[in-house]
Amino acid sequence: MQNAQDVSRSVLHRSAPSPLTVLGALLLFGGAFAGVALAVAQALYPGGVDWQNTYRPATLAVLSWRSPYTVEIFHSPPWTTFPLLPLAVFPARIGFGLNFCLSLTVTGYVAYRLGAKPLTLAAVLLSYPVLFSTVYGNVDWLVYLGVILPARWGLFLVLTKPQAGLGVAVYWLAEHYRRDGLRGVISHFAPVSLALGLSLAFFGPWPLTGFSEVVQPFNASLWPQSLPIGLVLLVTALRTRRLGLALAASPFLSPYTTASSWGSAILGLLPLQWETITAVIAVWVLRIFTGYFLTG
Repeated sequence: MQNAQDVSRSVLHRSAPSPLTVLGALLLFGGAFAGVALAVAQALYPGGVDWQNTYRPATLAVLSWRSPYTVEIFHSPPWTTFPLLPLAVFPARIGFGLNFCLSLTVTGYVAYRLGAKPLTLAAVLLSYPVLFSTVYGNVDWLVYLGVILPARWGLFLVLTKPQAGLGVAVYWLAEHYRRDGLRGVISHFAPVSLALGLSLAFFGPWPLTGFSEVVQPFNASLWPQSLPIGLVLLVTALRTRRLGLALAASPFLSPYTTASSWGSAILGLLPLQWETITAVIAVWVLRIFTGYFLTG
């Protein structure tokens, strides 16, 4: 029988490779993108507004022992800045290029782990939400990376952007309760719960600051009309024990999201190949012919 730590990984389409294989794949895949990423950074950096205005300033504030919430438009958990510390210390253009590289590399690797074949992998990386996140310098790749980690640590990453990963957290809650009852839930949710409590103690009710974004013109949420779809996807995920559907449910459940976080809905369709490609095409059609996601 599987132990509790394996529950979250049992739903992945491909078995987990050895740590050395993972490291080698990331180095090779990352190296392939690194040159291109850093080369195009000069041209794309003016568009990387999320990196310029949100994530880099918040991370530099942490490096200066200041609250990341001194950056008015930063609404993520404070630990979001920790993986970005090695990027933020570089000049802004270089940091943006590295984030560009990580976004494509991690997204591609997670798509592979979720069952993407070459054609589908290309479609995912060329999808509008993934390109939007990459070019704008967003960090949805943190959520995707969290999906393939054990729940105890993956929770920190999927909750960096609840609009992209909340469904995964709910799925893990149900799975570990089903496997080990309340003890399993406490065991796996205690670290992130403690971190959340400490963040509230240090920074005050920072989650409430995000509600101001709901009325912004760049909000690309379909809520509340999307709420029934999100609930159906989440319930189906819990019934069939398919983690991907829980990932796909997340942006449908959120009253606020940007175009980048709709990538969760696309990756969540994997390992279904043609369904994923159809979703990628449909989103591009929606963007081109209706202008939706124009500012989101």
